[in-house]
Amino acid sequence: MKHGITVFMVFVLSYIFIIKLNAQGLKGYKQFLKDAQNVQVQYEAQELIPKCMEYLNKIPNNPILLYAAARLNALVYNGSEALQFLEGAIEHGYGYDMLGVNLDLNIDPAFGFANYSLKMNELRDKISQLEQPVVNSTIGFTIGDRKFLPEGIAYDPVDKVFYLGSETKGKIIKVDSNGNTTDFTTENQDSLAVVLGLAVDPGRRELWACSCYYNPDPADGKSFGYTGVYKYNLIDGSLVNKYVLPQTNKDN
Repeated sequence: MKHGITVFMVFVLSYIFIIKLNAQGLKGYKQFLKDAQNVQVQYEAQELIPKCMEYLNKIPNNPILLYAAARLNALVYNGSEALQFLEGAIEHGYGYDMLGVNLDLNIDPAFGFANYSLKMNELRDKISQLEQPVVNSTIGFTIGDRKFLPEGIAYDPVDKVFYLGSETKGKIIKVDSNGNTTDFTTENQDSLAVVLGLAVDPGRRELWACSCYYNPDPADGKSFGYTGVYKYNLIDGSLVNKYVLPQTNKDN
């Protein structure tokens, strides 16, 4: 479980790091992605490659950037580099409808040079395998509150219960092995707002939760809750500590 907590904390720190990069080192990132998607001319692609590599150095293993690097290199006839980047994109999560970005190598003319190559067929097969639906799953439990909108979920192997955080109710519930739900925290307890990731430390009997402040109407400048990480005692449900960013009524 220590590994799970470590992964959770790395996720939190990475999230904060990406936010800082977005404010400092990734200016123009979204526009770059649009340009990389739409470019069809060799000299324009060549001009975009240095910027693509700059972004990849800051957020490596990003599948969208790896795909962008693949198609830019394909457009300047760097075939081997293009297929290498494309393989990396697939290994790190590339899909035909990835994060709402329309990237489809089956219809992307940039990869026309490799349409009939063994390597391209191999990569297409990998994508097909990754996109095969899981058909042997069963319903574990259901939540009666249709407005709960769960985001994070964590399992406690000691008490054999699941914990779920709500994006809309600002609270955490637990679900026992029979599917019964009870509140672990009440709505907006401890200034919880949008509850995101959760992780259980069964040895220390602690629950970690990520919360994001809530601003229902940006025009009025008011917000609720904190953006931060909360630590709860699993035995009595008490708040052990919380590590929050300052409230500024601005996006953190």
